[in-house]
Amino acid sequence: MQSKIKTCILKKGDDSISVTASHKKMICSFKYYGETQPLPGWYPGNIGSWNEENEEYPNHITTDIFDGQLIWDQHIKAGFKVAF
Repeated sequence: MQSKIKTCILKKGDDSISVTASHKKMICSFKYYGETQPLPGWYPGNIGSWNEENEEYPNHITTDIFDGQLIWDQHIKAGFKVAF
């Protein structure tokens, strides 16, 4: 069963991810705090597609809602839970 991405905080141990989802605008973003960080190859597309600020290793992803759903599902499967 696929969960629907929503604006919230995902938490696992000391790591948290701030999720902002706009189904109306069809975009979403993930901002990472802690040891879990987005890395090239983890998610759909390449680093340039979600690294708008051209940082070598950004702590955020901005993508369309469809790829965002895949990222969300990966985090849920990895043990992240909706904190609030």
